[in-house]
Amino acid sequence: MVYNNPLPRIDNILWLARLSLPFPATAGDIYEVAEMWRFNKSTLDFLRLFPTDEVFTSRENFLRRCEELELLLREERPATIDTILSLQD
Repeated sequence: MVYNNPLPRIDNILWLARLSLPFPATAGDIYEVAEMWRFNKSTLDFLRLFPTDEVFTSRENFLRRCEELELLLREERPATIDTILSLQD
């Protein structure tokens, strides 16, 4: 899966974790909170990557899973020309 949309700012994810319902909470619950608070498109698109019935047991669990997903997405992005050129040197 190649995700070419912009990733959300970490500040948005941290703020969303503070606003979210008491945990445990599903990804669908957190998405609804993000919509209600009018988070930007990059945050909403990112949250849609989680299955709506996925349960986060705590705020820390939610933040860790977001970080893991972001790292995975960054690793899958195509290398930039600078990276490709530097590997040839």
